[in-house]
Amino acid sequence: MARLNYYSILAIEPNANQEEIRKAYRKLVRRYHPDVNSDKNATEKFKLITEAYDVLSDPKKRFIYDQLGDNYKEFSRQNPFTNANQADSFDDIFDQFGNVKDFFNDFFRRKETERQPVDFIADLELSLSDAYHGGKKDIAINGSRYRIFLKRGFPDGIQLKINGERVRDNDGNIGNLFIKLLIKPHSIFERKGNDLYATLNVDLFRAILGGEVVLTQFRKKFIVIIPTETKNNEVLLVKNKGMPVFEKEDKFGDLYLKIQVQYPKNLTTKEKELVQQLINMRR
Repeated sequence: MARLNYYSILAIEPNANQEEIRKAYRKLVRRYHPDVNSDKNATEKFKLITEAYDVLSDPKKRFIYDQLGDNYKEFSRQNPFTNANQADSFDDIFDQFGNVKDFFNDFFRRKETERQPVDFIADLELSLSDAYHGGKKDIAINGSRYRIFLKRGFPDGIQLKINGERVRDNDGNIGNLFIKLLIKPHSIFERKGNDLYATLNVDLFRAILGGEVVLTQFRKKFIVIIPTETKNNEVLLVKNKGMPVFEKEDKFGDLYLKIQVQYPKNLTTKEKELVQQLINMRR
């Protein structure tokens, strides 16, 4: 049976407070209550909404659900204190086992096989442009879709935990889902920490006389000033045009441009004469 994520059913975050839970529940009730929506699917949806609210609106039940995830329903069947009509209190039940840790250990010992919690990591390849811009990203893993939020400048290999998601493998192991972000090499820019490195082709005359070159970087354009008499393989430093610094608003690394001077080809006779005149003047 597929797991029911009560937080997803109410469309709230796992850290939602009680007021947020109540507001989400009331909003969904107005939409799916059988008195206002006669659709069969709406009736089933309303049952799930009620079930989710019953658990998450009760701090004691919610605590157990957050600990057990997929195992919550089995636990509630075996432990009647999750039933609101049961006379035993939350503290009374735990007193019978000594403490919370012993209580959960006892529950898991009663299962046919004891499963150790594990983490499931799925690799996701993204572009350097994704790392530069950040933002929302929808991904699919084993037939399930997830939306993740990327902070600008995230480093290669960082792992993001998908909150509220518990995964079961073929052996019955249950654990948290993490997404490992892997940044693919870029055709122009090389990233080193927060700095970017690239090669910039400049024609001979602009290298000699200086001028401006328009550079496109991750869908953004800016002007690079070429100093006069720039040498081949000289490296220009462009401040604050590198990667956004992860988790530091409005902070950027630098951009290093290695100049590759492009010598003219197919010169006309007149152009060759002018070049020769220049050479003669320099002697």
